[in-house]
Amino acid sequence: MKLPATATINPQSPYLAYDVFTESSGKAHIKIGTIFRHPADHERDLRYAVVVDDQEPHVVSVKADFLSDRWAKNVLRNQMLTVVPVEIAHPGAHRIKLYALDEELVFDQVMLEFNRDRAHYLIP
Repeated sequence: MKLPATATINPQSPYLAYDVFTESSGKAHIKIGTIFRHPADHERDLRYAVVVDDQEPHVVSVKADFLSDRWAKNVLRNQMLTVVPVEIAHPGAHRIKLYALDEELVFDQVMLEFNRDRAHYLIP
């Protein structure tokens, strides 16, 4: 899903929303996969923001320097995978919002995980 980029996060900013229900609370991670792309202007960043419920936004950069280890992993995976630490205040209903802060971002996958060390299939 591609969103228009937003300069600021406010009630009028476009976002993707995922309503989730958790049986746990506490520290968690949100794994986000974005389609592997480069900005048209290589000096620019590729950023998005994650907001859980009404908490402060977590701003994340997925930009990787050309031929770096991160870039190579992204190429092999055909996806830019980032992990955002979050706090889930209570069990129950929650809303995860994703905001594109730069134009070239395309969201592909989202996964909320309480046990980062749990053995399972990762997002590809």
